[in-house]
Amino acid sequence: MEFNVGIVRNLLAYKPLIICQHCILTPLSMARKRRRSTAPKRFRIPTDAEWIQMRPFKQFVILSPSKSTQGQMDREIFKVNDDIRVRSTETRTNVNQWLCRIAEIRCRESDNNPWVKVYWYYSGYDISTANGVTGFKASQIADNERMLSSHWEYLEWNCLDRVVDIYPWFSDQLDPPEISEDTFFTRHVINFETKPLFNPPLREHKCGICSESLMYNPFPASFRASDTYWHFCPRPQCRKWFHRSCLLHSFEEPDPDSYVGSHKLRILAVDPDDQNPHPSFVQFTYPKPDRGKDSSEFNLSNMANAKWEEMLSKIQSKLHPSILTIAQQPIVRHPNTGNLSIVGNLKDVVLARRLVYHVLEGSQNWIVNRANELLSKPESATTTHMTDSEVWDMLSHCRLLASPYEPFWRRLEIQHSGTTHVMCNSCGGAI
Repeated sequence: MEFNVGIVRNLLAYKPLIICQHCILTPLSMARKRRRSTAPKRFRIPTDAEWIQMRPFKQFVILSPSKSTQGQMDREIFKVNDDIRVRSTETRTNVNQWLCRIAEIRCRESDNNPWVKVYWYYSGYDISTANGVTGFKASQIADNERMLSSHWEYLEWNCLDRVVDIYPWFSDQLDPPEISEDTFFTRHVINFETKPLFNPPLREHKCGICSESLMYNPFPASFRASDTYWHFCPRPQCRKWFHRSCLLHSFEEPDPDSYVGSHKLRILAVDPDDQNPHPSFVQFTYPKPDRGKDSSEFNLSNMANAKWEEMLSKIQSKLHPSILTIAQQPIVRHPNTGNLSIVGNLKDVVLARRLVYHVLEGSQNWIVNRANELLSKPESATTTHMTDSEVWDMLSHCRLLASPYEPFWRRLEIQHSGTTHVMCNSCGGAI
C-alpha cells in the first residue's frame, strides 16, 4: 500500500495526503526525553506493542517549498529500504551526517502522521566509541563510509531530510562501484547482538598476506608508503588484494627468463572467469627446463614465440593494440586517486582480457558486428524488437562489455601503465 502524507486531514486512507514542510524541525532523537512526557499522543514515540498494531505502508511523500522555483513544491518520496539522511544541527560534513535505512513505515489509526523504523549507519568514529567494540581503529574507515548497524529507532516523518545513495562495495567484486570522496558507500554490517560483530569479517578488506594490518581505506587522511599500491588476483577462488610490498617480500621477483612466456603473457593467462589458466595462454606459464640437459629449452621457447606471433596477428586483426596492452597490465589500485581509489584499473583490465579471449576463442563474428551496430545506432534495436536490457544481456554473455571507441583504450593504456612483476600469494599466478 502506498501512503502519501498531507495537510488534508480526516480523508479516507486511500486518498493522496500531503504534508507541507515549511521549517526545519528538531531531530526526534535529540528531543526524545522531552517529547516523551509533554508531546501529544499523536507525536508520542510508539511502544513496541503499539507499533505492531499500527497501519503499515510502503511509502509516503513530503512536499516542501521549492528552493529553485518560486511558488512550486518539491516532492520527496520515502520508501521502505531507502537509505536516508536525518536532520541534525551538526555541521554537514561527510563524517557528521546522520544516515539510516528505513525498515518499516507505519501510521496510527487515529491520524495520518507516518513513523519509520530505521536502522542506523555508523561512521568509523561511532564504531570506535560504541559499547562492546574493542580494538577498532576509526582511521581504517573513510569519512564517506558507513556500516549498517543493528541499532534501530522509531522516528517521526519530520525528522527525515532526504533520500541518499549509499553504494555497497565487496572486496571480491570484478565490477566495483566508482566512488568519489563525496559519495557514501558501505562494505560491512555491524550487529551488536552477535559475534563476530562484523559481517563480512574485516579481514575481507585487508591485505591477503599481512592480515593483521588495517583494512584498505580508499580515502585516508594519510597513509604509509608501503600501503600505496595494492595488486589484485581476479581468479574466482582468489579474488584477493595484496600490498605490493608484501608480495615483493613474500616472493622474489621472478626472473623474466625463467618461464616459457614473458610476465605479460603469464598475466594474460590469469582468467577472471576460471581458476585455471586460460587455455590459449597456459603454455606460456610453464617454467623453462634446466639448462644444459639438451636443446629442449631453445625449441620450447621458439615454439612458444611462434605460437604467440600467430595469436598476436589474430588479436590485432580484431582489436585495437591498446586493448591488448591493457589486458596485459597488472590489476592495481591506489588510495586518494578519486574514482580510481576503489576500482583502480580492475574493470578495464578484466574487460580487456575478456575481449582478447573472445577473439581467440573464435566466437561468432555476427555477434561483434551486431554489437557494433547496436552501439552506434540504438534505433536499430527497435527493428528487431530488442529492449535495452536484452541488448546488454547479449553483450555481457558474449564478453563485449567494453567500449569499442579507440581513444578510450589509448587513454587507459597510458593511465594504467606499470612494470612491477609480482605473483599471487594464493595461486602463484602472475598479477
